[in-house]
Amino acid sequence: MKISGIVTTLVLCFITTATAGLYAEKDQDHSEQRLEKMKRHLKLSDAQLEQIKGIHKKFEPQREKLKTEAQAARAVSQELMVAESPDRAKIRAALEKSAKIRIDMRMLWIDQRLEMEQVLNPEQKKIWRAKMKERQAKMLKNKKGKNRFDENADADE
Repeated sequence: MKISGIVTTLVLCFITTATAGLYAEKDQDHSEQRLEKMKRHLKLSDAQLEQIKGIHKKFEPQREKLKTEAQAARAVSQELMVAESPDRAKIRAALEKSAKIRIDMRMLWIDQRLEMEQVLNPEQKKIWRAKMKERQAKMLKNKKGKNRFDENADADE
């Protein structure tokens, strides 16, 4: 019983790691689009854009490592929760590990944002912060009132 659980976990980790590579190209395209949008909205100079690209590149290995860890931790949590005899202590530990990884990812994002801010002039910072506030408000509005157990919740999307 324990061996089959270990094998299942290892297979899930392998699959998670393998699929991470498939999404890397999509993430790269999305990153390029965000940089172009940022250049347009903030009227970045070519030098500023290159500095920001360098910052993105600097944080990329850490971001990918955390993303892979998060996917693996999620797979372990899900496997534990659907086990025939779920072990609450193991589930709690797995969920806490996932939460720690999410916090680490958020802190990395904050570190990157702060470093990117150093490249911007005061007017660009003001515009960027306003855009971030708009984005946060939009995200909150989209989440408000949604019930993930409602079968019709995604019908409008």
